[in-house]
Amino acid sequence: MHLSIFMITLFKRKKLYQYIDIAEERSLYGQYVMVEKGGKTIHAKTDEKAYLKAYINYRMEVKMHQDLFKLLERVHTRPIGFKLLNQSGENIAASIDFTNKEAIERAIEEKIANAKPFGRKIN
Repeated sequence: MHLSIFMITLFKRKKLYQYIDIAEERSLYGQYVMVEKGGKTIHAKTDEKAYLKAYINYRMEVKMHQDLFKLLERVHTRPIGFKLLNQSGENIAASIDFTNKEAIERAIEEKIANAKPFGRKIN
């Protein structure tokens, strides 16, 4: 009983954000069109922590795209950015700023880029 009350209290302190992928998608006619996909919920105590979770998700999408492209030599959708909507529905992704933001982004990007590929070539 006490644990569930603790978990509910902890959960209530976190704010809810919506993560939305922005991608270029190849249409039936071969042209690329910008689309928004997703609507993944992010739980975080601060805007900065929500941004970092969203940025990690975006870099994972980029990595997956690159790995699939290496395997298939053609991919239907290419991630180009993301939106992070706060509880008021405002996109806060571009306005977030905090100490060492660029250095942290680079470290995340390098760590994900150097991770094992998401797929493998089938012979």
